[in-house]
Amino acid sequence: MAADQSGDEQADPTCDGCLRLHPVGAGPTRSRPPRRPAISIYATLWHLKLPRDGEWADGPDAWVELVAQGVPGHIGHVSHYPEGDPYGTFLPPALGDDWDGHLRAVVFVDELSKKGTERSGQEYANPVLVLSGAEYDAIPFPDLLERLGDAIAERWMPRQTCATCGREVLALPTDALGCLGDDGHSIIRRLA
Repeated sequence: MAADQSGDEQADPTCDGCLRLHPVGAGPTRSRPPRRPAISIYATLWHLKLPRDGEWADGPDAWVELVAQGVPGHIGHVSHYPEGDPYGTFLPPALGDDWDGHLRAVVFVDELSKKGTERSGQEYANPVLVLSGAEYDAIPFPDLLERLGDAIAERWMPRQTCATCGREVLALPTDALGCLGDDGHSIIRRLA
């Protein structure tokens, strides 16, 4: 930034967006086109805390915050993206070219779900659950809670190592040892 005749600071056209104050000419020497701000395709619908292991419990570590992220139906439609739907590899198909209130998808995320993958900055890595907008509209809330609770419990369940193949598998709720996979490997060590 630099001061103009009135003393107001002006953007230095050579700055690459570092947002620091630079006298004209003191910023980076290479010129870059201005960056467009990243805009999310998601709208937060609601937040909800569910028990981590599927059972009601006390303490802050016993609960997982779940966020429902809605994607409007027109996002990715060919009328807005003539070169193709950039979100079609990880979302259900776009619905139409106008926003009519219907959702393309609802993506449920928790703290293990990180936004941004190599494929797309808009994709959530490891979402809890992804539903099409039609599925979300049709599912009764108690059924949705049950599906989300099951997904959270499985996601956060302790893991153990298969002694034969070395794979990480879900810990069994009983003292019986056995790999949850269909390959018949046994597990020697249980995680605490």
